[in-house]
Formats: sequence, structure tokens, C-alpha cells
Amino acid sequence: MRIIEWPERRAVKDRGVPIHVALIMDGNRRWGAARGISAVDAHMSSAPALVSCIEEARWLNVSHLTFFALAARNLERSTEEVDSLVKLRRWLWTSEVLEAVEAADANVHVIGEYRDARIVDDILHVVEHGRQGEGKIDVCFAVNYSSRAELLGGLATTDRTSTDRAYDSFSKQTPDIDLLIRPGGEQRLSDFMLWHVAHAELVFTDTLWPDFRGLHFSSAVAEFQQRQRRHGR
Repeated sequence: MRIIEWPERRAVKDRGVPIHVALIMDGNRRWGAARGISAVDAHMSSAPALVSCIEEARWLNVSHLTFFALAARNLERSTEEVDSLVKLRRWLWTSEVLEAVEAADANVHVIGEYRDARIVDDILHVVEHGRQGEGKIDVCFAVNYSSRAELLGGLATTDRTSTDRAYDSFSKQTPDIDLLIRPGGEQRLSDFMLWHVAHAELVFTDTLWPDFRGLHFSSAVAEFQQRQRRHGR
């Protein structure tokens, strides 16, 4: 992916943007290893990228923004790393990220498996910071998420809370993903929203997630605008 120059950014907005953009937050551990810091500390560097992407998406008038923040398989890592990952307010929903959500006038959704007691309170906390259907942009966080589990009905249990049912409603009603961006240099989907990416344009970049910023976001949108979308036709 070519990183555009700042003067090109306005043209990206003027050309029209995708309705639904999703990002796979990848590269934290490699970013940390290159700097001699632990994986735990590397995850704590996610907030600036999140804030910048939320601000850029709002400026571009993207209406739906989804972050793949925590895969279900991520919770199979070392005990030390998992203990850090489940403390979502420390690295994912920091005060800076919540301020960006509120400044963007965003509706907030969380999709994934909620029954892990270690993350439920943090999920409810971030949802409370979003608007209730009247915001300017929908911001979704996929947390403890597996697309296979979703497609197989693994989340459709009979003991669901009202918060869980909000997941069902959003998953079924959200538009398909138009643009999927994966920082970090890997080129795979990693079990992320497989139904919704059926006709998505995929953009991969070597930039690691903690270094990803709004200009990278607009650069991916610029590449999307150069594609000829056929939707299988």
C-alpha cells in the first residue's frame, strides 16, 4: 500500500468513501520485540492508533467502523499475556479512546463471546460511553470473537442478556464490509467476520498496528478507490 501525501488526503474524502471499513489490529508483539519490550507492554501502545483511526473515519464520513481487537484464540496465549489482554480498559478502551468515541458522536457495539467474566464489566462500560442509535458513526469492537463460532451459532444460546441480544441485532443489520485493512504485514483473514467480507476489498500494509495512523487509514481508502468492484458479477 502506498502512503499518500498530506495534500492528497482531501481528494480522498472528496471522491467518496466506503460505507463500512474494518481493521485487524495486528503487529503489536512484533512492534514490541523490535523495541525490546514485552508483548504485554506492546499491547498498551494500541490507543494512539485507535484514536487516530476513529478520528480519520469520522472526518472522512465513514458510517461504519469495525476493529478486530481480540480474537478468541488470543486467549490461548501465555497466562501473563492473557491476564493483560482481558484488562480491556488498560489497553483497548483507555480514557483517550473513550474520549475519541464520544467526540466522534459514535454508536458503540461490541461483538463476540460475552460470557468470560473477566471482560463483561469492561464491555458494558464501553457500550455505555456510546450513543444509542443516534450517533454519526457506528464503531464496533470485535472482542473474544470467532467468525466460525458466530456462523455455527455458537453464540446463539438461550441464556443471553439484553447486551448479548444487541450483538445479534448489530451483526445481522450491519452492512457488509467494503474495505478490510490489515496492518502488520500478514495477509490472511484470521477468522474475522467471514460472512461480512464476502465482497470486501482487502488492503494489507507492513505498518505495524501501534504505528498505524489516520494517514495510513486514508491511504487504504485511496487504494480502495482505485479498485474496480464487481461483487462477483
